[in-house]
Amino acid sequence: MPADWGLLALIDLLTSLSVFCDLHESDLHWLASEVEEVALPARAVLFRQGDPGDAFYIVRSGTLQVLLASSAGVPQVLATIEAGDLVGEIAVLYQRPRTSTVSAVTASTLFKIRASTLDRLFATNPSAYTQFLEATSRRLPSSYLASVPIFAGLDADALRELDLESSWVRLAGGQTLFRQGDAPDYLYVVVRGRLEVLVEHDAGQQEMIDQLGHGTCVGEMAILTGEPRTATVRAIRDSELVRFSKAELCRLIELHPRGAFEMMRILAGRIRPSSSGHHRSARVSTIAIIPLDQGGLPPGWIKRLVETLSGIAGPSLHVSRQRIDAELGGGTASALKDDLSRVRVELAA
Repeated sequence: MPADWGLLALIDLLTSLSVFCDLHESDLHWLASEVEEVALPARAVLFRQGDPGDAFYIVRSGTLQVLLASSAGVPQVLATIEAGDLVGEIAVLYQRPRTSTVSAVTASTLFKIRASTLDRLFATNPSAYTQFLEATSRRLPSSYLASVPIFAGLDADALRELDLESSWVRLAGGQTLFRQGDAPDYLYVVVRGRLEVLVEHDAGQQEMIDQLGHGTCVGEMAILTGEPRTATVRAIRDSELVRFSKAELCRLIELHPRGAFEMMRILAGRIRPSSSGHHRSARVSTIAIIPLDQGGLPPGWIKRLVETLSGIAGPSLHVSRQRIDAELGGGTASALKDDLSRVRVELAA
C-alpha cells in the first residue's frame, strides 16, 4: 500500500471505481494492501504495444496518452487518460499483449494492481469477475475498432464518439446474425468469437465460403449497396460484436473519408475470388482424440497425426493442455470451466 495514503482513503478510491464498487469490505481491505505506487516522469513510457499484460493501473495524478502504432509510422492518439481513469485493464483481463503504448504527458503517479492479484480476487469472489468484465467491456469498442482498417486513423474524439454510438450484439454458438436475402440494417465488427459465412444455392444446399474472426467487418457490402444480404452469417461459437447503423457509418465516413477507401479495398478483395468462381477456403476443423483405455496413445502418435493432417489439409496444430498453459498462462487449461479462461482461449484462436 502507498506509504502516504491511508487505508481508508485508498479503499474510498477503489470503491469509487465501477470495476470495484460492489466489492465486499473484506475484499477491499485485502486489495488495498496489494496496491503498489508507481511514479512516472513526463514523456516516460508506462508500457509499450506488444508488452505482456501483467498489471493494470489507476491514475492518481497527471496525464497520459494512449498511442497506437500505424503503418505510416506516426503513432495514433487513441485517448487521453487522467486522474481516476484505469489503464491497461483489458490486456490483464484477457491475458493478451498490450494493444497500445501508454506514455506520460506530464509527470504522473499511478496505483498498480498486478494481474496475479486480480486472479486471486476472482478465484475467491466470482461475482467480482462479472462486475469487472461488465465495467471494462464498455471501453472495448474503440480499442478494437482503432485497429480495424476502415477505422484506422480516427482521432481520439471520433473514437470516443464510436464508444457512445456503438451497441453490443451477443450471439450464442449456432445463432444466426442475419440471413441471405434479409434487408441490410447494420455493419458489424467481431470483437470475439468466430462466425461462418454461408451461401445458399438454387438447389437449396448451403456452402460455407468463409470464416470471420475478431477484428473483421461483417455486412458492410449490403450497407453500402442497399441490396439484400448476399449470404447468411452464423456464429460458430459464442461471439460478441459491435454494430453500427447505416446512418452512423455514413456520418463517420463524412468525417473520415479514408475509411471509405479502406472499405472499398476490403470489398474488392472479397469480390475478386467470387468473380473468378473461387471462394476462399477458411474452414477450421477441430478433432478430439480420446484414448479408449488408461494406457493412453503410443508415443509420438499425435505428432505423426498432426504431420499427416498438415500434408493433406493444410497447417494443423496440436492444442494440448501444455500448449494452452504456455500460451495463456499456467493453470488456464485446468480452469476452462471458468468464463474468463474460456474467453482467453477464444481470443487466442
